[in-house]
Amino acid sequence: MEQDYAGRGVNLVRVADKWRLQTAPDLAHILVEEREEPRKLSNAALETLSIIAYHQPVTRAEIEDVRGVAVSKGTLDLLMEMKWVRLRGRRRTPGRPVTYGTTDAFFKPFRAGAH
Repeated sequence: MEQDYAGRGVNLVRVADKWRLQTAPDLAHILVEEREEPRKLSNAALETLSIIAYHQPVTRAEIEDVRGVAVSKGTLDLLMEMKWVRLRGRRRTPGRPVTYGTTDAFFKPFRAGAH
């Protein structure tokens, strides 16, 4: 049986005194499953994204002022990793705080259905 399956992309292999069919090593890269899991945003991330979209360009302090609580760095990092938020520059005020704004990728899901 090993010889019968040898040229078919499947190998008959003995493992722990049992036999199993497994993908030939030279074809394993074809069968790798790549699945992109949609990320569910936390309420804090949704609130932060909403504030940025409505008030952009907006600083972290302004986001915190609207929300009434501190914005975690992880929340902004997640939104930037998803490419929905980007750095827009710096305010010309003391301390030169960074400003945030939405990207074109943020609007793509909404544009798909629009005519």
